Amino acid sequence: MSTVPQGVIDMNRCTDVFDAEGTTSHPLSVGIKTPEKSTFIKGTSKDEINRYTHIAPTLPFMILRITESV
Repeated sequence: MSTVPQGVIDMNRCTDVFDAEGTTSHPLSVGIKTPEKSTFIKGTSKDEINRYTHIAPTLPFMILRITESV
């Protein structure tokens, strides 16, 4: 499996990281909200999604590169 970057999110502007399964209807989905928009990503395991929702909000001054499995 390889990944191709699909965009960049400035985590300094992140206001929320949330479970997005109900919004996207995709299992293992996470939403990352900034004042400009919400971006939705999909993980490959529940453990990966737990890491996003617990660690991502605590990463000030980081930029999270969003990738999509190809």
